[in-house]
Amino acid sequence: MPYLYSTPTLAAMLVFWLLGLYVLTRGPRSNVSRLAALAQLLLALYLLGQALRMNAPTAEEAAAWGQRFWFGGALTPAVWYWLTAILFNRAGEATTTGPGQLTRRLIGFGILLGCAFYAATGYIDDLLFRWSQPAIVSAPWLPNGLIAFRATELYAGFVAVTLFAALTALLNLRYLWATSVDSRLRARFLWLTASAALFTLGGGYLTVDTWLHLDLPQALGHLTLALGLALVAWNVLQYNALLEDQVLTRDFLYFISSLTLLALLYISVVLAAGIDDPFDRLVGLLLVVSLALVSHALSEFARQLWDRVFYRNETGELRSTLRALTSEAGLAPRLERVLSDARIELEALEEKQLRIQVEDALRKLNNLPALSAHPLQNRLQRLISRRLGSGTKLSENEPGEDTSLARARALRQLLVGTIERLKPTGERTSDLSGGWIQYLTLYEAYVLERQNRQIMARHYIGEGTFNRNRRQAITGIARDLLEQEKRAGGQNSP
Repeated sequence: MPYLYSTPTLAAMLVFWLLGLYVLTRGPRSNVSRLAALAQLLLALYLLGQALRMNAPTAEEAAAWGQRFWFGGALTPAVWYWLTAILFNRAGEATTTGPGQLTRRLIGFGILLGCAFYAATGYIDDLLFRWSQPAIVSAPWLPNGLIAFRATELYAGFVAVTLFAALTALLNLRYLWATSVDSRLRARFLWLTASAALFTLGGGYLTVDTWLHLDLPQALGHLTLALGLALVAWNVLQYNALLEDQVLTRDFLYFISSLTLLALLYISVVLAAGIDDPFDRLVGLLLVVSLALVSHALSEFARQLWDRVFYRNETGELRSTLRALTSEAGLAPRLERVLSDARIELEALEEKQLRIQVEDALRKLNNLPALSAHPLQNRLQRLISRRLGSGTKLSENEPGEDTSLARARALRQLLVGTIERLKPTGERTSDLSGGWIQYLTLYEAYVLERQNRQIMARHYIGEGTFNRNRRQAITGIARDLLEQEKRAGGQNSP
């Protein structure tokens, strides 16, 4: 069992893991959400190291774990400040007063450099902490004492950077709350301002305690940070939900409960392993649970990565679209909106796939054997069948029949006829309009099989204009063919 004094730290670490992973995987793809998740995950790592330091049986192990994830606590103030600065820019300045965007960026870069400096010095000998000189802290709430490592004089600078970052972030959010005219957003900014106050209180409590060797209960500071950043995560999500018209509660509970059950499963596995040493058992427990939470929460990202490797064509796009729609279904307040989005996305994907097939068929327009086995025939079955039924002929003396070459001829006529639908009305002038360029690029390139450079030279068209108009024309006839096929299906239905 872990040392009782470290229980609040372990609880705060678990909260940071769950909230950070939720914001990262379920929140919108915005810089505000990414920074909110990063702050949570950095503090989760930092508290993981602190919890193991508190439970370490020897000074060497305590130093190793206290130092290992120090960077998480050192970088969090900078991430927190940048979160509020970007939120400030995104929300917009409601008045002409207040700090400008350039000023906020300069402040942010200064804070980032300061935090990066102190993150690095924490790993250099005894420069920031006296890792080689452990101290035993005794207090009424520490009946067994606690191994601690005193901060050096250099740590005073980190206290100043942390407090400055926390206070400027608090001012950013206080300003947004005071100037917001939307009552719903104003409520979000009020809660974010409260979370900034808690972050300032918790961060100041921990850093000042470490700096002045006050030996106060650090768990109190960890819980204050946990409460503050939990409010941050939830209100950032609610802020985005207001902008996107989403409902979070059910999806949030679904995510948290599923990962909590997963954590309990892995805890039971580690406990069943029968590790004798209590500290080794605790290390295994915390590392396995942390890895399990991260790996399962990020499994969706892994699937997307593998889709790019194994499904590079329209199948990969379809899988990606279906995943996005599945995620949206858990957040949308009305199912009708999800169904509407699904129809739009799937129709766009269908049109894109048809465009690729149409372009390939145009390249083989005068090659009937190649067209006879072309997949576009499967997409335009009704239109081709209608042409065959109306008497498509292979030659003047042979009646139409449903053979592979007859279907290829019908497909060719269908494509040529659709190209002709692009032809503008009226006389063609020497100064070609966009409609004439689109028609001529397709007709001459695919029907007459002229080289691209010939077409550009004949009509004084630049390469960029030629390629752009050809793409637009192919998209246009693909959309027209899709609409014709759908109308043919409606006319054939009883």
